[in-house]
Amino acid sequence: MPLRKLVIRLLPLVTTLAMFAGGFIALSAIPSGTAEACNPCDCPGDRRINCQGIQFYGVYTYERGGVCYIDAYRMESNGSPGRRAWRVTSNDLAELPEAPANNTLITSGDAIFLYQLTTGELQVNAGPAEDGKFYVTIWRGCPAEDRTETSFVPGE
Repeated sequence: MPLRKLVIRLLPLVTTLAMFAGGFIALSAIPSGTAEACNPCDCPGDRRINCQGIQFYGVYTYERGGVCYIDAYRMESNGSPGRRAWRVTSNDLAELPEAPANNTLITSGDAIFLYQLTTGELQVNAGPAEDGKFYVTIWRGCPAEDRTETSFVPGE
């Protein structure tokens, strides 16, 4: 968990303890209840591979026990991962052709779609989000490398 998020979560507890211990706290120095979300591409502790559409979805790639995982989450309104829409592992990817003849839907859930492209790359299409946009992230492998992103509003 990034330090900033940890501090924000612990602030009410620290404030309460300090008040009970007789400490002096300048209440005007305590931040109000909301914090600005950090773009995952600018936050060192955020493992999302998508920088766009972060209020709508998050795609994570990580390795554990010799297996690589690709997880897609539909984000909550506060910016934290909500429910997992789907998971694909490196074992699942090993069963796919290196480069299919046609772009192929691998899995989908909660308006987040994972495709294998004819180039062998993986692509997530997510949306439409509340802003009407569809968000697209393309990368190679697991964990993700050579990532690119775009977004569009249909008909524009």
